[in-house]
Amino acid sequence: MNKPLTSAQLAQQTNRTEDGKYTTKSHSEADIGLGINDAALHRIELDDGGSHEINHRLLIGTGFDRAEIFNDEGQYTVEATVSNTMRDCLPAQLHAMRDSFDEDDIDQYLNRRAHVIEDFVQQRYPGAQLDPGPEGAFSFDFATNVDGPISEPDAIETLINDTKATEFHNDMVGADGTENVHAMLAQRLHDHDMAKLPNPEETDEPHKQQFINDFVSANRQDSLAILEDEIDFDDEETDIGDIDVDADTKKKLEDMAASFYDNNAGDLAAWSKVGRPSKQSGYVHSGVDAYLAASGHGSGFRSNTDAADIESEVIARRLERSTIHEMQSLEVNVELEDGQITMEGF
Repeated sequence: MNKPLTSAQLAQQTNRTEDGKYTTKSHSEADIGLGINDAALHRIELDDGGSHEINHRLLIGTGFDRAEIFNDEGQYTVEATVSNTMRDCLPAQLHAMRDSFDEDDIDQYLNRRAHVIEDFVQQRYPGAQLDPGPEGAFSFDFATNVDGPISEPDAIETLINDTKATEFHNDMVGADGTENVHAMLAQRLHDHDMAKLPNPEETDEPHKQQFINDFVSANRQDSLAILEDEIDFDDEETDIGDIDVDADTKKKLEDMAASFYDNNAGDLAAWSKVGRPSKQSGYVHSGVDAYLAASGHGSGFRSNTDAADIESEVIARRLERSTIHEMQSLEVNVELEDGQITMEGF
């Protein structure tokens, strides 16, 4: 059978608003007198280097997962820990695909960006320190110094009033009157995800040339499909191998592909490891993906991702964004002149 709560403990637990926020309360002199005589308000005295974990029942309604009192060479400190999985803070595009990922995938995505989450929390809630915490959650410690030995209820009240622990908890659970911190952190993660990876110190020339060749080849294959009605494939004298992109257009395509590669070599190197390889070659044809994205076919990098792999989705989105911003649109008219493919307006 559980021991009934004391009057001080009951006051501690009822001192909350309906939306879960913890508030302070003014006490009458009679209340104060009762508190001082209550064993629960006895000050906790610790040896140097000692610590005391506050009764978890006293934390109900505070949003704290744990609270402790420490003594370090005579300096007493109180500390509260607040945890949150952060799974509701995925960037909007990934949040829309959330059902495609399992919780382990989401946790790994967030853990790889722990420094982004930590920076955001520390900027918004000064004094927060990332704690290793339980698996699948981000735990933040909030601490403040006190004058000396302190009772458990007073330690809790100090943590509520003198640290950002309660504000952090209220924001993360979306209590009434709080800002949409989930959306703010989601935007911070999105901005991080859209930042290009640094290029390697040395260019992988074979990989670059393969990218250029694939880009030009994809244009030729696409153009042949567009010109299907103008080419008599049944004519024995028609040799598809002789139909190629005209020299000027080909040079422009090669220069476009080379420039894109130079500006995105880091991302393209990463894509070569996570993109879906061709069944025929076993190779990730990133030049083809780039061409399809630039030509407005509604396919490209994202059509070659593993739907359950968050990181491949992130890299694909970043490369498609780079394609849109850095490449000239290839949505142009294609014509066949003297057995050569030309692109009007390119």
